[in-house]
Amino acid sequence: MEEKQLIWIGSSIVLLFTFLFLYNLTEKARDDTLFLQKVTAQNLALLHDAILSSAGDVTAEYSLDKDYSIMFTMKDGCEVKAYILDKEEKAGSAGSVAFCIKTEMDTSEGLSFTKPKKLIFSKQEGKFTISSEKSLTKL
Repeated sequence: MEEKQLIWIGSSIVLLFTFLFLYNLTEKARDDTLFLQKVTAQNLALLHDAILSSAGDVTAEYSLDKDYSIMFTMKDGCEVKAYILDKEEKAGSAGSVAFCIKTEMDTSEGLSFTKPKKLIFSKQEGKFTISSEKSLTKL
């Protein structure tokens, strides 16, 4: 082979790898899993706090458009963890955590939801509950 042919083949390979790298980078940015998990955890923590601090009886719903695993932990404080489930229905290793305010109305030590389509936060007659249309597990 001539030197020009080797340079052409080498340049083509470098160009192909550069294209694949940039394509993969833009796909990850378009479907930013970590960002979505963080926003969901923060929104749920804020909704938790808003319902608890509101006057009177209140009910609010939060819809989820992806398959999440959501955990509320109230042992040492109030934590909300959100994980987007992968195709094998396993939580990704890098979930997101947001913190909320623990009050005397948080009676359970924790709640876990798998693939909920909607979470329902309710404060009725001094009792606070978080429920889902499906897949509730008490911790």
